[in-house]
Amino acid sequence: MTQAMGKGGLILAIATAVAMSIMAFLTGATIPNGGEFGLCLPSPADWNLLPVASWAINLALLLLSALGLGLLNRSFSIVPGQASSTLSGLFLLMATSIPWIGGVLTTSVIIAPAIMIVMAILFGSYRQSNATQELFAIATILSLGSMLQYAFLPMIVPVLVSALMFKCFRVREIIALGMGLIAPYWVAIGFGILPLERLTMPSLTNLFAMASHRGVLLICLINLGFTALLSLVLALYNGVRLYAGNTRRRQFNMTVNMFGLTCLAGMVFDSSNLTAYIVTFYMSAAFQQADLFALWHFRRPWIGALIISALYITSFLMCVL
Repeated sequence: MTQAMGKGGLILAIATAVAMSIMAFLTGATIPNGGEFGLCLPSPADWNLLPVASWAINLALLLLSALGLGLLNRSFSIVPGQASSTLSGLFLLMATSIPWIGGVLTTSVIIAPAIMIVMAILFGSYRQSNATQELFAIATILSLGSMLQYAFLPMIVPVLVSALMFKCFRVREIIALGMGLIAPYWVAIGFGILPLERLTMPSLTNLFAMASHRGVLLICLINLGFTALLSLVLALYNGVRLYAGNTRRRQFNMTVNMFGLTCLAGMVFDSSNLTAYIVTFYMSAAFQQADLFALWHFRRPWIGALIISALYITSFLMCVL
């Protein structure tokens, strides 16, 4: 099967993403004020890191996420064929097309690899007769993450739906999930690590009212809107082929889509915290685009990948130039 983006294309995508990240850092890309809110621990915006350290950690996490995405696909064959290069390359270009995602550390690049781990555990529990350990581990990851960023909590919804779909969600798994959600807070409060007064709840605000660069924000919102529309169309388009194919692969793709829809809903209804959902949303979108090239046979798939890549690069350049 011809790849839309082979090893050479992946290397070019990585180089372009790194260049975009450097440009975002040098031009002083800033994240919209607001959001970046944990229930009891400070988010990266409050870590007082040196700007260069924040950028370097952020870029390293993005590159590791791209690697993890390829490994996840190879392990579970979510996208058929040799699509890992296309998946990782498109993901990197999309993520770095938002200047403040590529230029400064945010919880968005922490949530995405955590969700990859959650999906790997979830996929590994497919139709297991006993998945208590897996569900406990997933709930613990999401609970720990919520201390740093409350956007981890909505991710419980696709986990629950997927566990039901995978037929690994019975009474004991429900108990394990509940214990996993409670345990980190129970331990932290019980040992005095977390005083009760540190627990706070976020307040929803207007993103445009807080943004310091509204023109850049508008371009980024158009970028996200285009990605959302394209993903919804491709979900229907690819679903035709997936429905007629392997049941396991179809259900894995549905799980990826549910995480994407959860992030989209978060960006719409929790707009002041929009940044937190972006990278995971683009991860889901990358699967849809990789599915397009893997499931539908094009004579020159690299042209399609090049067009999509050019759109995101153009969006980035419009923000920083």
